[in-house]
Amino acid sequence: MIFSRQLYLMTSLVSALTMANAFAFSNNSRGFFKAKIKTYTNDVNNLNGQNYQFEIENNLKLNETYSFKNQVRALSSTLSDDVTTKYKASYKDRFRLSLGENYFKLNSDKFVLQAGYQEVIWGEAFGLNYADFITPKDLRETVYSDVSETRLPLLLINSKYFFNLGQYSGSLQVLFSPEPRFNKQLPLDLFIGDLFPINNIELIEEDKKQIFNESEYGGKFSLSIEGHDLSVFAYNYFDKSAYYTINTLNASTLSLKENHAPIQSIGLSYAKTISEFVFRSDIVKTQDKVINYYSNQQLFNDTSDVYDILLSLDSPTYNNYSGLIVFGVSSLTNTNQRFIRDQKEQYIITKISKTFENEKSLDLSFTREFSSGGNAVQTQFNIPLSNTLEFKLGGEFYFGADNSNLNHLKNMNNIYFSLKNFLQI
Repeated sequence: MIFSRQLYLMTSLVSALTMANAFAFSNNSRGFFKAKIKTYTNDVNNLNGQNYQFEIENNLKLNETYSFKNQVRALSSTLSDDVTTKYKASYKDRFRLSLGENYFKLNSDKFVLQAGYQEVIWGEAFGLNYADFITPKDLRETVYSDVSETRLPLLLINSKYFFNLGQYSGSLQVLFSPEPRFNKQLPLDLFIGDLFPINNIELIEEDKKQIFNESEYGGKFSLSIEGHDLSVFAYNYFDKSAYYTINTLNASTLSLKENHAPIQSIGLSYAKTISEFVFRSDIVKTQDKVINYYSNQQLFNDTSDVYDILLSLDSPTYNNYSGLIVFGVSSLTNTNQRFIRDQKEQYIITKISKTFENEKSLDLSFTREFSSGGNAVQTQFNIPLSNTLEFKLGGEFYFGADNSNLNHLKNMNNIYFSLKNFLQI
């Protein structure tokens, strides 16, 4: 079954490339292969971890109006085997072969329509983005700078209308998805392994909803007035992050079922450039989010509205230095339960970047979680070896109070290097 799907994906891509070369007005193909090797600094199952990514993409442009984009992606990761002792990793945790972005695009001066698997990004803040809830993500990648490679394309009909009325310009975007999909979560052992005195944690995953049985829909209205960018949005969808119910529990094994509740998010975004500084803010209200809480060695769940506020400021480059600061607050309205997450979470992220000769650069970021006393430090040195080969050397470290969200990731502390080879076909 798995082999048949892989063969189908590869055959479809080859067919697309063949047709493109035969009939295309313009056509180009590209891709990349990335290898990442980690050395963990804590006592974990495997001292060395590995992550490999491959992507190939073809862009076929028939004319100025019609075009196609086709991708195939593959990922191999040892993370679940490396850092957990109780969680049983599955084949899906170790390897994934999937369609990437595969869509048809109709483009005109006033209107754009994209139909197929694609990524939609709302909000642009570094490391913390409450408004970015449309496209699911692989949350096992925790390095902020590489988050752009973690999105899992969603089947969407994505239409966008542009208008211009004198000093006013803007757009209206409408989205519809007949196949809800969900985030790929970090191993549960990191977060709840100490709560249950058992040896094994098993998970029954919910990868997606049956196509056309359930749907998601919403839209975004954006307006630009004399440098002030304002957006209002609403989306009805299934929560990309899961809550869990106990399937079975005995002396040695906890079996959990992954669930995704229908929720609605509404929000407001604002952005303004002030003397080359870029200020952004998001306010998001999510209704009836289902969250787990723990009591008497049992796992329960309850609902709460969630209010998220984000403020960020990006600086211009000065003497080859640039920086940013992000502040975020996430609050629950339900205070009756002791949820696994804090009732009020407060984060601040700072980042400093330095560029050198020959396009080398160094990024250093620090995250502080005020609510429970967690910290994270990430650093990455980027070295282009050629026009097509990129080398990165870095590390990520999590520490703080024992019950803090960031300290739960301490088993993932590591030093890493990666090589990324870009392909132009």
